[in-house]
Amino acid sequence: MGTLEGFPTPFGSAIVPGGIVGAFKPVPGINTGDTLIEVKHVSGDLVTNVSLLADFTITDADEVTNGGAVDTTGNFLIVVWKEAA
Repeated sequence: MGTLEGFPTPFGSAIVPGGIVGAFKPVPGINTGDTLIEVKHVSGDLVTNVSLLADFTITDADEVTNGGAVDTTGNFLIVVWKEAA
């Protein structure tokens, strides 16, 4: 999806709407062989800006699941991943 000078591996990123715990979030372009680098929970006014990387897993192509305890409904997720080789 993208490259960055000095970063040896292609990566992807997306901003998607948040949701309830346990719900999957569609993340276009992510695949099960990819590795999550960051999942950031951000509110529209940027008051909320928290890493939830430990709470999310890639569960299928174009899909991550919130296995944690934080409801992100009404906010956004910034998802960054390393693409599989």
